[in-house]
Amino acid sequence: MLRNIVAVAVLLIGTAFSLQARASYWFKVSDASQIQYIIANGTTEQIFLRNLSQFDATVLPCCYNYWIDLSTDAGRANWSLLLAKIQAGQSIWVFVPNQPATGAVYFGDLG
Repeated sequence: MLRNIVAVAVLLIGTAFSLQARASYWFKVSDASQIQYIIANGTTEQIFLRNLSQFDATVLPCCYNYWIDLSTDAGRANWSLLLAKIQAGQSIWVFVPNQPATGAVYFGDLG
Protein backbone atom coordinates (compact mmCIF):
# COMPACT_ATOMS: atom_id res chain seq x y z
CA MET A 1 0.00 0.00 0.00
CA LEU A 2 2.72 2.46 0.99
CA ARG A 3 4.62 1.59 -2.18
CA ASN A 4 1.55 2.49 -4.27
CA ILE A 5 1.17 5.83 -2.49
CA VAL A 6 4.84 6.65 -3.08
CA ALA A 7 4.53 5.67 -6.76
CA VAL A 8 1.49 7.92 -7.22
CA ALA A 9 3.25 10.80 -5.43
CA VAL A 10 6.31 10.43 -7.68
CA LEU A 11 4.11 10.41 -10.78
CA LEU A 12 2.21 13.51 -9.65
CA ILE A 13 5.38 15.42 -8.79
CA GLY A 14 7.00 14.42 -12.10
CA THR A 15 3.89 15.49 -14.02
CA ALA A 16 3.81 18.83 -12.22
CA PHE A 17 7.42 19.56 -13.18
CA SER A 18 6.96 18.49 -16.79
CA LEU A 19 3.79 20.55 -17.15
CA GLN A 20 5.54 23.57 -15.73
CA ALA A 21 8.36 23.15 -18.25
CA ARG A 22 5.82 23.19 -21.08
CA ALA A 23 3.85 26.11 -19.71
CA SER A 24 2.75 29.05 -21.77
CA TYR A 25 5.02 32.03 -21.34
CA TRP A 26 4.74 35.82 -21.76
CA PHE A 27 7.67 38.21 -21.90
CA LYS A 28 7.99 41.89 -22.74
CA VAL A 29 10.06 43.47 -25.49
CA SER A 30 10.60 47.10 -24.51
CA ASP A 31 11.12 48.32 -28.10
CA ALA A 32 9.42 46.27 -30.83
CA SER A 33 11.57 47.90 -33.51
CA GLN A 34 14.45 45.77 -32.18
CA ILE A 35 12.71 42.52 -33.21
CA GLN A 36 14.28 41.05 -36.32
CA TYR A 37 12.12 39.07 -38.73
CA ILE A 38 12.29 37.47 -42.14
CA ILE A 39 9.47 36.57 -44.51
CA ALA A 40 9.56 32.87 -45.41
CA ASN A 41 11.19 32.22 -48.76
CA GLY A 42 8.58 31.85 -51.52
CA THR A 43 5.55 32.29 -49.30
CA THR A 44 3.94 34.98 -47.21
CA GLU A 45 2.23 32.58 -44.80
CA GLN A 46 4.97 32.68 -42.18
CA ILE A 47 7.07 35.46 -40.72
CA PHE A 48 10.06 34.04 -38.84
CA LEU A 49 11.39 35.93 -35.81
CA ARG A 50 15.16 35.87 -35.47
CA ASN A 51 16.20 37.30 -32.12
CA LEU A 52 13.59 36.77 -29.40
CA SER A 53 16.24 35.31 -27.07
CA GLN A 54 17.89 38.74 -27.09
CA PHE A 55 14.93 39.98 -25.03
CA ASP A 56 14.43 36.89 -22.85
CA ALA A 57 17.24 34.36 -22.49
CA THR A 58 14.86 31.55 -21.52
CA VAL A 59 13.32 31.24 -25.00
CA LEU A 60 15.02 29.31 -27.79
CA PRO A 61 17.93 31.20 -29.35
CA CYS A 62 18.48 32.50 -32.84
CA CYS A 63 16.84 31.87 -36.06
CA TYR A 64 13.54 30.51 -37.22
CA ASN A 65 12.42 28.89 -33.94
CA TYR A 66 9.36 31.11 -33.67
CA TRP A 67 7.05 32.44 -36.33
CA ILE A 68 3.81 34.29 -36.98
CA ASP A 69 1.31 32.16 -38.90
CA LEU A 70 -0.30 34.42 -41.49
CA SER A 71 -2.67 31.71 -42.70
CA THR A 72 -5.01 32.49 -39.77
CA ASP A 73 -6.95 35.60 -38.78
CA ALA A 74 -5.18 35.63 -35.42
CA GLY A 75 -1.79 35.48 -37.13
CA ARG A 76 -2.64 38.36 -39.46
CA ALA A 77 -3.89 40.42 -36.49
CA ASN A 78 -0.67 39.69 -34.60
CA TRP A 79 1.44 40.70 -37.59
CA SER A 80 -0.49 43.97 -37.85
CA LEU A 81 -0.01 44.66 -34.15
CA LEU A 82 3.70 43.92 -34.37
CA LEU A 83 4.15 46.19 -37.39
CA ALA A 84 2.32 49.03 -35.62
CA LYS A 85 4.50 48.61 -32.52
CA ILE A 86 7.65 48.44 -34.67
CA GLN A 87 6.71 51.66 -36.45
CA ALA A 88 6.04 53.45 -33.17
CA GLY A 89 9.02 51.92 -31.33
CA GLN A 90 6.71 50.86 -28.52
CA SER A 91 6.83 47.90 -26.19
CA ILE A 92 5.01 44.67 -26.96
CA TRP A 93 4.29 41.45 -25.07
CA VAL A 94 5.23 38.17 -26.72
CA PHE A 95 3.32 34.97 -25.97
CA VAL A 96 5.10 31.65 -26.51
CA PRO A 97 2.56 28.80 -26.15
CA ASN A 98 5.22 26.14 -25.52
CA GLN A 99 8.39 27.80 -24.29
CA PRO A 100 11.01 25.09 -24.90
CA ALA A 101 9.67 24.18 -28.35
CA THR A 102 9.52 25.89 -31.71
CA GLY A 103 6.17 27.21 -32.82
CA ALA A 104 3.89 30.10 -33.64
CA VAL A 105 3.99 33.08 -31.28
CA TYR A 106 1.41 35.72 -30.50
CA PHE A 107 1.59 39.31 -29.39
CA GLY A 108 -0.34 41.40 -26.94
CA ASP A 109 -0.60 44.95 -25.73
CA LEU A 110 -0.93 44.42 -22.01
CA GLY A 111 0.00 47.95 -21.06
